[in-house]
Amino acid sequence: MRRPAKNPCSAIRDQLGARCQGFYWTALSALTGLVFGNIWGVQNMVANLRIGHPGPVLAPTSAQKRSLNSSLPLSILDGFRERFFMTTELEYQVVTTAPVEEIVALYKAGGWWQESPANRSRIEPMIRGSFCFMVARASNGRIVAMGRVISDGASDAYIQDVVVLPPYRRQGVGRELIRRLTLFCVEHEIDWIGLVAEPGTLAIYESLGYGALEGYQPMLYGKRG
Repeated sequence: MRRPAKNPCSAIRDQLGARCQGFYWTALSALTGLVFGNIWGVQNMVANLRIGHPGPVLAPTSAQKRSLNSSLPLSILDGFRERFFMTTELEYQVVTTAPVEEIVALYKAGGWWQESPANRSRIEPMIRGSFCFMVARASNGRIVAMGRVISDGASDAYIQDVVVLPPYRRQGVGRELIRRLTLFCVEHEIDWIGLVAEPGTLAIYESLGYGALEGYQPMLYGKRG
């Protein structure tokens, strides 16, 4: 039996349909990889932030990243993650100097900054004078979080000024800073480590071994009412 000739328009339509279907599955695969890649990162982060655990926060391995990310160009992938998934692949460093503008941006994000030349001139001495000044850097080198310890280096220590830029919040970055700052003090044999917790954050600090000082009230010089 002789088959009827195929309509050229129909053939073109079939080819376009196949290409669209291929693009659909490629895009779906890429999005799935992004979602599960971040889920793995969160699961590993939670597993490694147990009280007293000295290990680093884990992230998907390089092989997993290559497998998950191969479906999209890097520029598109980075833009998508920046907009929707803001990864927590940060580098934590103890520093003795840092760009003033980046530190000011963090204080502004925390609502603690009052602009003046005098306040800007205090940034560098404040960093150098801290017992430990720790920052978290994104892959582009930008400082996106910070925290510091004030201490005599022998007996007592206070953790303060822990702040994270808004796009990086709710991903455990602040908690990891506090864990590392606490560990820094413990490694220097300081066993009295205090801080002032903001409302609604008690559970975070308690999970890291801190407890409320019952019967004591934090006070600030010059504060009235």
